[in-house]
Amino acid sequence: MDPIDHRNVFVGESGLPGTGQGLFARRDIAPHELVVVYAGTLVLSTDDRAANMSVDEREVYYKNLMSYDDNYSLNVPPEMFNVADYRATLGHKVTDYTSLKISKQI
Repeated sequence: MDPIDHRNVFVGESGLPGTGQGLFARRDIAPHELVVVYAGTLVLSTDDRAANMSVDEREVYYKNLMSYDDNYSLNVPPEMFNVADYRATLGHKVTDYTSLKISKQI
């Protein structure tokens, strides 16, 4: 597990019905502090895997899609949703199924 994630958060069952696992703070988090790292597979805007998927399949496949800009996104695919299978970083436990934009850090 990423040391930043390990210091700041833990995974537990969400209190919201039907949502599964959630991410919770281990300690007080200061404003603008880096809390977790989001890592995944690179998805280019030209990626056409979704072309042959149903709407439901696309929703599951791209559940953890984090858009960086109009050309690049990061995704944690379904086989890596559970922390028992993937825990290099825990940022994918924060996403909320909406089209999120992340800011470019320079």
